[in-house]
Amino acid sequence: MKRHILIIDDNKGYIEALNEGLKKEYILKCAFDGRSGLAEIERSRPDVVILDLGLPDIGGFEVCRILRESNKTFDIPVIMLTVQSGRS
Repeated sequence: MKRHILIIDDNKGYIEALNEGLKKEYILKCAFDGRSGLAEIERSRPDVVILDLGLPDIGGFEVCRILRESNKTFDIPVIMLTVQSGRS
C-alpha cells in the first residue's frame, strides 16, 4: 500500500519536480497555499506533509503550529523546505 504525501507549496515548478521524483512510490496531493493545505489535511489525513515555509497566505511555521496543536494532526510528520533565491 502506497503512502500519501501532501505537498504544500506555491511554486508549481517545485511541486512538479517533487511529483516527478516521488510519484512512483507515493500517492501525492498538492495544495498551493496554507489554507487549502490545511483543508486537504482535514479531508485526506496524509502520512507526510512537505511544507514550504514561504506561502502566500499562512506561512509554513504557522501551518505547522496549527497541525501540532490539533489532536487530529499533531502526529503527522512534516518536512519543511524553502528555496532561497539570490545571493547574499
